[in-house]
Amino acid sequence: MNTQLFLITVVFLSFTCNSYADVVSTRITKNPLTHSSKVEQSLDNEKDWWMSQSKEKKMFYTNLTAAAAIGIWGLATWDYGSSGLHTSDEGWFEHDSKYGGADKLGHFWATYTFSDALTGLYKNWGYDSEKASAYAAFSAWTVQLFMELGDATSETQGFDWGI
Repeated sequence: MNTQLFLITVVFLSFTCNSYADVVSTRITKNPLTHSSKVEQSLDNEKDWWMSQSKEKKMFYTNLTAAAAIGIWGLATWDYGSSGLHTSDEGWFEHDSKYGGADKLGHFWATYTFSDALTGLYKNWGYDSEKASAYAAFSAWTVQLFMELGDATSETQGFDWGI
């Protein structure tokens, strides 16, 4: 459950990042008590930097950020790195499986949700619908593979092919 909540939060923040910068910049400018030209300039520089990036670089940075966030979260809470690379067999939805299939279902659901959100984001950056959907699916599955590889280094999980 934490994985899905975390991914939803990452996607939500990526959508709201530019809007939030606009709101903060407006508030700072309109409030003379908190107005600081350095703060305003810093926000403008950050916004200008992101807006000046090509859609390809934005896609790369978004995927890199998602993978890094999952890696950091995994190191902090999922015991990534506690074991060497190894596999496991969850058993899908069998009665005697460790999570009753919930882990695999969660991975599929998170991948679908991430892909759906990225499709909208990529369209917003200028990709046509077909390319946005294809790139989003590839991005989501790549991030999911990164998570599964992290599981492979977890003493309590392991890489599960799902077979």
